[in-house]
Amino acid sequence: MDPILNKIKFAIACINPGIDPREVTHDRDFKRAKQSIAFRLDLITNLVTQNICALLHSSRLSMELSGHAFAVDDAQKRAELLTLTGRCTGIIDKALDFMNQSELDSIQDEWRAHIKSIDSTLEKFLKFIKRPHPPRPSGQTRPQLSVIVLIRLARIFFAKLLQMSTDKRHFTISTHLNSRELDLFAEINNLFSERIAKLIKAIAQEDNYGDHFEDFMTIEDLIVHLQNPPKKIFFMVDHVFIPVARQTDRPSPKMYYKAWFYQFNSAYRLANQNLQEAFRVNM
Repeated sequence: MDPILNKIKFAIACINPGIDPREVTHDRDFKRAKQSIAFRLDLITNLVTQNICALLHSSRLSMELSGHAFAVDDAQKRAELLTLTGRCTGIIDKALDFMNQSELDSIQDEWRAHIKSIDSTLEKFLKFIKRPHPPRPSGQTRPQLSVIVLIRLARIFFAKLLQMSTDKRHFTISTHLNSRELDLFAEINNLFSERIAKLIKAIAQEDNYGDHFEDFMTIEDLIVHLQNPPKKIFFMVDHVFIPVARQTDRPSPKMYYKAWFYQFNSAYRLANQNLQEAFRVNM
């Protein structure tokens, strides 16, 4: 396998180092630069992997037919072999599932992961504010309520995007996306949920070991950077998801989601503004 890995490294280096990434608008711009060597590499890789898979398959059949006779007198060795076989099978299945995933599947999986992360963040924050401390006559403070509202709005946002992505009757993912656009889209989504998680960590003072000034500076920076992610994400969603062919006498299905987003964005910006005022963030 070492020669194959070396060929892959060489192929990557030969894609054309002279191409300026800022001038590349689509993956097809790389085709001429990498087509020849990639084709040869594909043939070699397929040949090698097919042989390896055939070897593993025949080995498995041989072990099954023999009833693992080579380990019949060693129960521990047989158990170890069966455990290892099960792990390898699971890993191969996961790899195949990942390889067969479409861009839409990947995006939806990421949104589900973000929703799960936000749920975990909210649960962590609620535990933090319910920890034993001197009771306040007014119950939850304004900063606490502002944080809870922002977290819940973020969850509503991702849930709505996930709902839209499953509406195959009206929407489909664009087939003209390049890898850089998909990476940028994933990065913007990740930053949004990560910043919310970091905000809660800073408020709960999980890092910085009691350095209140450092925590406050982190909180201030995160609140400022949490102003516009939904707007940027929705702008990318509008580019990534396109309407399915529709009747000309009916409005685009995007109109409903755009109207919903404008209402959501107003509520989100108000929540962020309340958060700034609650934590006395200077803009």
